Amino acid sequence: ADGTVIKIAKASEEEQPNSEFMFIVTYDANGGVGTMKPDTFYYGKIGEIKFCTFTKEGYCCTEWNTNPNGTGASYQGGYSLIVDRNIVLYAQWSKPIWSAVDLGLSVKWASMNIGATKPEDLGDYFAWGEITTKTLYSWATYKWCRGSSSTLTKYTNSGYIIDNKTILETRDDVASLNWGGSWRIPTDIEMTELCEKCTWHWTTQNGMEGYKVTSKKNSNSIFLPATGYHNSENNLVSVGSSGYYWTSVCSTTYQSSAYRLRFLSNVFGVDINNRCHGMSIRPVCP
Repeated sequence: ADGTVIKIAKASEEEQPNSEFMFIVTYDANGGVGTMKPDTFYYGKIGEIKFCTFTKEGYCCTEWNTNPNGTGASYQGGYSLIVDRNIVLYAQWSKPIWSAVDLGLSVKWASMNIGATKPEDLGDYFAWGEITTKTLYSWATYKWCRGSSSTLTKYTNSGYIIDNKTILETRDDVASLNWGGSWRIPTDIEMTELCEKCTWHWTTQNGMEGYKVTSKKNSNSIFLPATGYHNSENNLVSVGSSGYYWTSVCSTTYQSSAYRLRFLSNVFGVDINNRCHGMSIRPVCP
């Protein structure tokens, strides 16, 4: 009615979109350091925002924002969307509330769990290799299978899909993605080292039961709350009586399982359990 011209893009799946229908997402360190290549998004196609790999000493990247001061549209790494224009995403930095504790081991251990605000907090629960929390932890909802433990789609050397991967990639490591820098989920070897080269004392800290784990080389310690875990019946069980913490390594013998730390008030050690269960994460760094 008013003479406005509207362009509607037309292209087959086989055709390469021309530059008129290509959009660039640029990542800006916004005070941080490092390099991230821009992404190309195509008109009408869903693309995924990258996780931040920039670093800033003493800070962690919490999200992206279209405005440097954080007043624009915000996005988390891994978020899928359709882009209809060129945009710049600026890293948003904040001071972490956790610290790296030197126990005299091969890695330093975080002072609290992912999702916690203090050492005795339970924090968040994750299925092995997933980067978001959810309401139901079962094979039906597990990201790396098609509905059952026999249809695994990643981190497997037999069955439905074979990739021979045994340790989490960075993009599937929630500690690396949430906390940034060099934080990551510990390996089974590092978890075993924690068990064997520290003194474990069952105690209560601010009303939460768990283990005080103390270095045998210095006086430093961390507290591991008895977090319990989410089973496949959607129940959070054993809180206050036992703790369960994922490692970054899956079993090569039992494809549907991964290594974890399991402890009760009188025993602790590393074993394996179903990857679909929801357990805690205690990160490590160099």
